[in-house]
Amino acid sequence: GDTLLLEASHQFVEQYRFRRDFLLVSALNDSTPPDFRKAPMALGILLLMVLVSAFGLLPIMEAAFLAAGAMLVTRCITASKARRYIDLPVLVVIAASFSLGNAMTLTGAAASIAELLIISDQISPWMAMALIYLLTAAFTEVITNNAAAVLMFPIAMAVAESLEVSYLPFVIAIMFAASASFITPLGYQTNMMVYGPGRYKFSDYIRLGVPLSLISGLVVVLVVPFVWAF
Repeated sequence: GDTLLLEASHQFVEQYRFRRDFLLVSALNDSTPPDFRKAPMALGILLLMVLVSAFGLLPIMEAAFLAAGAMLVTRCITASKARRYIDLPVLVVIAASFSLGNAMTLTGAAASIAELLIISDQISPWMAMALIYLLTAAFTEVITNNAAAVLMFPIAMAVAESLEVSYLPFVIAIMFAASASFITPLGYQTNMMVYGPGRYKFSDYIRLGVPLSLISGLVVVLVVPFVWAF
């Protein structure tokens, strides 16, 4: 006596629409059932892109563009769907963040903030990296993770230059901190996605996010310098 609601392909509908076991409820204009016949082709293009980039034959950007073109040529995805899947607002935010980060470097704002972070000549690179992590984690809770990373990158470079140490540990710390947005539902799209359906309150994110952020920060600050030395 069970009833199943199925989203099926056009071939399924044409073959079974007159069977009493199935009843066509409605057609979905944006229905995208997976076409498994193209799966090996798509996986092959993805693997080729990774190999070409890994062996240094092409930069990752060019390899990705060529892979995207191959997906269109082989009809793994249509041009109309590819256009719909491009999230222009996110791209605009990332582009604007790069402009802001570059402006901070050219105007000397990054160097000024770096001088404020280095409150003492005796501050250790470890402590400076912890401050960079903390500031990045604060930014990523109110703006996108991409914008937070781009905004903090020139500051981290200025701090590393002032301390005369490698910039790599600071960059790795920014990478982790920008992705550790647990304290507010605004920090990342997935936080907002579950905010309504899960009937969460803002305080729920703070109550669980603060300890999780502290644990993540502690692990990053303690481990990163051992892997990427100053």
